[in-house]
Amino acid sequence: MIDTGAQYSFINEKCFKSNDQLKYSSTQHQTFFFADGLTSFTVTGTVNLNIHVGHIITTISAFVTKN
Repeated sequence: MIDTGAQYSFINEKCFKSNDQLKYSSTQHQTFFFADGLTSFTVTGTVNLNIHVGHIITTISAFVTKN
């Protein structure tokens, strides 16, 4: 699923690890919060994802989440 109105993009670590062609860049762990302002999740790095829509390919940077 792609949220085209989102400011940031996220991919779960489990999904990321199932694709060994993606290059992972580790970063200092960061904490983000869901819209409720209470529930948090941890980001461990970033990965570049190629998005294909028809014949158009674009690359986005996504944060890798631990949970």
